[in-house]
Amino acid sequence: MERLVEVLAKRLQLGEVLADRVNQNRNELKSQLQLRDEQFKREIGDCTSRLKEGLDKLHASADALHIQLQEQDVQRLEAEAKAVSDKFEVVDGQCQLFESLLKIQLLKIEEDNLQVVMTHIDPSDPHQVFLFTLRPEDNASYTVFDQDPDLPNFQQLVAELNQTKDIGRFVRKMRKGWEDQVLQQQQ
Repeated sequence: MERLVEVLAKRLQLGEVLADRVNQNRNELKSQLQLRDEQFKREIGDCTSRLKEGLDKLHASADALHIQLQEQDVQRLEAEAKAVSDKFEVVDGQCQLFESLLKIQLLKIEEDNLQVVMTHIDPSDPHQVFLFTLRPEDNASYTVFDQDPDLPNFQQLVAELNQTKDIGRFVRKMRKGWEDQVLQQQQ
């Protein structure tokens, strides 16, 4: 049982480390994007000012060459704006991928209780929380309680857990049961 608690604690710590890294990466990427966005806005402001000055000169001199150069600057700025926008979309997609990979939280509550919290089960409400609490017992079995929402085959899944001792499989089957339940409710 102590080994299980150690393994669960290590997995919890790993999950927390991964979540911290994801948050750090997300924050760094957002910070970089904000800096790039601010720099881009300054460049657009500077370029807009230069374009206005150039347009005034063009109106005064009616020089076709200057008109062509200004149009090329606008095209370059539009291309740069699209490149920045595309990079933001990629970074946003990466952040969403990290979040989707971490659809489960393991929380140590009270003494030896481990609460498993899952989201992204109900497509119509991805933030809806599905959870249960797991407690290892002295006789190498598990007590599972506080499941929300209820699953009809819950007792069968707990009996299988206590027979196989495979917590990962139990968690996957709980998630699958809730996914199936949500699917049935939506039909």
